[in-house]
Amino acid sequence: MDDIANRPPSPPMASDSIANPSSQPQPLLMASDSEPPTPIDLRIYRPIHAKLRPAATHAFGFLLGPQIRRRWALWFYEHEYGDKLSTMTPEEADEEIEDFECITSTMLPSLLYILFPNLPRLRNRILPTVDGHLVPKHYVFVLRDNATRAGLNAKLNPEDIGGLRKKLGLAQDQQPDWYRIDAGAK
Repeated sequence: MDDIANRPPSPPMASDSIANPSSQPQPLLMASDSEPPTPIDLRIYRPIHAKLRPAATHAFGFLLGPQIRRRWALWFYEHEYGDKLSTMTPEEADEEIEDFECITSTMLPSLLYILFPNLPRLRNRILPTVDGHLVPKHYVFVLRDNATRAGLNAKLNPEDIGGLRKKLGLAQDQQPDWYRIDAGAK
Protein backbone atom coordinates (compact mmCIF):
# COMPACT_ATOMS: atom_id res chain seq x y z
CA MET A 1 0.00 0.00 0.00
CA ASP A 2 2.87 2.36 0.71
CA ASP A 3 4.19 1.70 -2.78
CA ILE A 4 1.02 3.14 -4.33
CA ALA A 5 1.10 6.26 -2.15
CA ASN A 6 4.81 6.90 -2.77
CA ARG A 7 4.71 6.24 -6.50
CA PRO A 8 5.65 9.27 -8.66
CA PRO A 9 2.83 10.69 -10.77
CA SER A 10 2.40 9.15 -14.20
CA PRO A 11 3.29 11.28 -17.24
CA PRO A 12 0.48 13.41 -18.60
CA MET A 13 -1.63 11.93 -21.38
CA ALA A 14 -2.14 13.75 -24.68
CA SER A 15 -5.85 14.02 -23.98
CA ASP A 16 -5.12 15.63 -20.57
CA SER A 17 -3.06 18.41 -22.11
CA ILE A 18 -5.71 19.13 -24.71
CA ALA A 19 -8.58 19.30 -22.24
CA ASN A 20 -6.75 21.26 -19.55
CA PRO A 21 -3.06 22.00 -20.22
CA SER A 22 -2.32 22.97 -16.62
CA SER A 23 -3.93 19.92 -15.00
CA GLN A 24 -1.99 16.98 -13.69
CA PRO A 25 -3.34 13.48 -14.28
CA GLN A 26 -5.31 12.16 -11.34
CA PRO A 27 -4.69 8.64 -10.06
CA LEU A 28 -7.57 6.29 -10.68
CA LEU A 29 -7.46 4.72 -7.22
CA MET A 30 -6.73 6.80 -4.16
CA ALA A 31 -5.07 4.89 -1.35
CA SER A 32 -6.25 5.83 2.10
CA ASP A 33 -4.21 5.26 5.25
CA SER A 34 -7.32 4.94 7.39
CA GLU A 35 -9.06 2.17 5.42
CA PRO A 36 -7.04 -0.51 3.69
CA PRO A 37 -8.59 -1.92 0.53
CA THR A 38 -10.42 -5.19 1.08
CA PRO A 39 -9.56 -8.07 -1.20
CA ILE A 40 -12.33 -9.33 -3.47
CA ASP A 41 -13.24 -12.97 -3.19
CA LEU A 42 -13.20 -14.07 -6.84
CA ARG A 43 -14.97 -17.34 -5.98
CA ILE A 44 -18.30 -15.48 -5.82
CA TYR A 45 -18.10 -14.72 -9.53
CA ARG A 46 -19.13 -17.48 -11.87
CA PRO A 47 -18.24 -17.50 -15.55
CA ILE A 48 -21.20 -16.91 -17.83
CA HIS A 49 -21.87 -19.70 -20.26
CA ALA A 50 -24.15 -18.25 -22.94
CA LYS A 51 -25.35 -20.50 -25.71
CA LEU A 52 -24.49 -19.40 -29.21
CA ARG A 53 -27.37 -18.55 -31.50
CA PRO A 54 -27.87 -21.54 -33.77
CA ALA A 55 -27.23 -21.05 -37.46
CA ALA A 56 -30.12 -21.54 -39.84
CA THR A 57 -30.12 -24.78 -41.79
CA HIS A 58 -33.22 -23.93 -43.87
CA ALA A 59 -34.64 -20.62 -45.00
CA PHE A 60 -37.98 -19.62 -46.50
CA GLY A 61 -37.77 -16.98 -49.18
CA PHE A 62 -37.17 -16.11 -52.82
CA LEU A 63 -34.39 -17.85 -54.74
CA LEU A 64 -32.01 -15.35 -56.36
CA GLY A 65 -29.99 -16.69 -59.26
CA PRO A 66 -26.75 -15.26 -60.67
CA GLN A 67 -28.54 -13.06 -63.24
CA ILE A 68 -30.69 -11.32 -60.64
CA ARG A 69 -27.76 -10.74 -58.28
CA ARG A 70 -25.69 -9.41 -61.18
CA ARG A 71 -28.48 -7.05 -62.25
CA TRP A 72 -28.73 -5.66 -58.71
CA ALA A 73 -24.93 -5.38 -58.48
CA LEU A 74 -24.96 -3.38 -61.71
CA TRP A 75 -27.76 -1.16 -60.35
CA PHE A 76 -25.85 -0.46 -57.11
CA TYR A 77 -22.61 0.16 -59.03
CA GLU A 78 -24.25 2.67 -61.37
CA HIS A 79 -26.00 4.30 -58.42
CA GLU A 80 -22.65 4.73 -56.65
CA TYR A 81 -20.24 5.45 -59.54
CA GLY A 82 -22.46 6.66 -62.35
CA ASP A 83 -21.28 5.88 -65.88
CA LYS A 84 -17.78 4.71 -64.88
CA LEU A 85 -18.25 1.25 -66.44
CA SER A 86 -18.43 2.74 -69.94
CA THR A 87 -14.79 3.85 -69.66
CA MET A 88 -13.56 0.32 -68.83
CA THR A 89 -12.81 -2.64 -71.02
CA PRO A 90 -15.45 -5.41 -70.92
CA GLU A 91 -13.13 -7.61 -68.82
CA GLU A 92 -12.53 -4.83 -66.27
CA ALA A 93 -16.24 -4.04 -66.12
CA ASP A 94 -17.09 -7.73 -65.52
CA GLU A 95 -14.51 -7.91 -62.74
CA GLU A 96 -15.90 -4.74 -61.09
CA ILE A 97 -19.46 -6.08 -61.19
CA GLU A 98 -18.36 -9.46 -59.79
CA ASP A 99 -16.65 -7.64 -56.91
CA PHE A 100 -19.81 -5.63 -56.34
CA GLU A 101 -22.00 -8.75 -56.08
CA CYS A 102 -20.85 -9.35 -52.50
CA ILE A 103 -21.86 -5.78 -51.61
CA THR A 104 -25.31 -6.53 -53.00
CA SER A 105 -25.91 -9.11 -50.26
CA THR A 106 -25.65 -6.35 -47.63
CA MET A 107 -27.12 -3.41 -49.53
CA LEU A 108 -30.15 -5.07 -51.11
CA PRO A 109 -31.86 -6.06 -47.84
CA SER A 110 -31.42 -2.51 -46.51
CA LEU A 111 -33.06 -1.06 -49.61
CA LEU A 112 -35.93 -3.54 -49.46
CA TYR A 113 -36.48 -2.85 -45.75
CA ILE A 114 -37.02 0.80 -46.62
CA LEU A 115 -39.50 -0.08 -49.36
CA PHE A 116 -41.26 -2.80 -47.32
CA PRO A 117 -41.08 -1.80 -43.64
CA ASN A 118 -43.34 -4.68 -42.52
CA LEU A 119 -40.85 -7.39 -43.55
CA PRO A 120 -39.62 -9.32 -40.51
CA ARG A 121 -36.10 -8.35 -39.50
CA LEU A 122 -33.93 -11.44 -39.28
CA ARG A 123 -30.20 -11.37 -38.71
CA ASN A 124 -29.30 -12.84 -42.08
CA ARG A 125 -31.32 -11.73 -45.08
CA ILE A 126 -29.47 -13.19 -48.05
CA LEU A 127 -27.97 -16.64 -47.54
CA PRO A 128 -26.24 -19.08 -49.90
CA THR A 129 -28.05 -22.30 -50.74
CA VAL A 130 -26.68 -25.80 -51.02
CA ASP A 131 -26.58 -26.19 -54.79
CA GLY A 132 -23.63 -28.53 -55.37
CA HIS A 133 -21.10 -25.80 -56.26
CA LEU A 134 -18.04 -24.91 -54.22
CA VAL A 135 -19.04 -21.26 -54.49
CA PRO A 136 -22.84 -21.16 -54.32
CA LYS A 137 -24.60 -19.84 -57.42
CA HIS A 138 -28.00 -19.34 -55.83
CA TYR A 139 -28.93 -17.35 -52.75
CA VAL A 140 -32.17 -16.97 -50.82
CA PHE A 141 -33.68 -13.63 -49.86
CA VAL A 142 -34.80 -14.83 -46.42
CA LEU A 143 -38.30 -14.16 -45.13
CA ARG A 144 -38.17 -16.87 -42.44
CA ASP A 145 -35.51 -19.23 -41.13
CA ASN A 146 -35.29 -22.07 -38.65
CA ALA A 147 -32.53 -20.59 -36.47
CA THR A 148 -34.94 -19.26 -33.84
CA ARG A 149 -38.59 -19.66 -32.96
CA ALA A 150 -39.24 -15.99 -33.81
CA GLY A 151 -37.64 -16.45 -37.23
CA LEU A 152 -39.63 -19.60 -37.89
CA ASN A 153 -42.96 -17.98 -36.99
CA ALA A 154 -42.39 -14.55 -38.55
CA LYS A 155 -45.61 -13.01 -39.87
CA LEU A 156 -45.67 -12.32 -43.61
CA ASN A 157 -48.02 -9.96 -45.41
CA PRO A 158 -49.16 -11.26 -48.86
CA GLU A 159 -49.03 -7.72 -50.29
CA ASP A 160 -45.41 -7.36 -49.17
CA ILE A 161 -44.51 -10.71 -50.72
CA GLY A 162 -46.07 -9.70 -54.05
CA GLY A 163 -44.38 -6.29 -53.99
CA LEU A 164 -41.06 -7.86 -53.06
CA ARG A 165 -41.33 -10.35 -55.94
CA LYS A 166 -42.02 -7.49 -58.36
CA LYS A 167 -39.21 -5.29 -56.98
CA LEU A 168 -36.69 -8.13 -57.16
CA GLY A 169 -37.65 -8.70 -60.80
CA LEU A 170 -38.70 -12.31 -60.30
CA ALA A 171 -41.21 -14.21 -62.42
CA GLN A 172 -44.83 -13.64 -61.44
CA ASP A 173 -45.33 -17.34 -60.74
CA GLN A 174 -42.27 -17.69 -58.49
CA GLN A 175 -43.38 -18.26 -54.92
CA PRO A 176 -41.21 -18.22 -51.81
CA ASP A 177 -40.19 -21.69 -50.68
CA TRP A 178 -37.99 -23.46 -48.13
CA TYR A 179 -34.35 -23.97 -49.19
CA ARG A 180 -31.45 -25.73 -47.54
CA ILE A 181 -28.76 -23.25 -46.47
CA ASP A 182 -25.01 -23.72 -46.82
CA ALA A 183 -23.61 -24.91 -43.47
CA GLY A 184 -20.94 -22.17 -43.43
CA ALA A 185 -23.51 -19.36 -43.61
CA LYS A 186 -24.15 -17.66 -40.29
